[in-house]
Amino acid sequence: MLTITVDDSAFRSHMQELQKRLDNLTPVLNDIGNRMENAVRQRFATRIDPSGAPWKPWESSTLESYPSPASRPPRNTAPATLACSIAMATCSAA
Repeated sequence: MLTITVDDSAFRSHMQELQKRLDNLTPVLNDIGNRMENAVRQRFATRIDPSGAPWKPWESSTLESYPSPASRPPRNTAPATLACSIAMATCSAA
């Protein structure tokens, strides 16, 4: 009879370490979320879409859809300016 012995201790050790690291995905998901948020902030700052094309200027209908004239950005205002003024304290308009 043929007997084969396999020393898989290194593999088992590696798999146990991997399992420990996968028990808490919070750091990984936080990193993914931060990267996505930074990418969106950058898009507002540069006014470039994911394919690399510049954003189109706002249509008059978009500006007119704001509830009151005081809440409307001035005509030809870049989307980045509006986004920064609303909620993006760390955003810097281009």
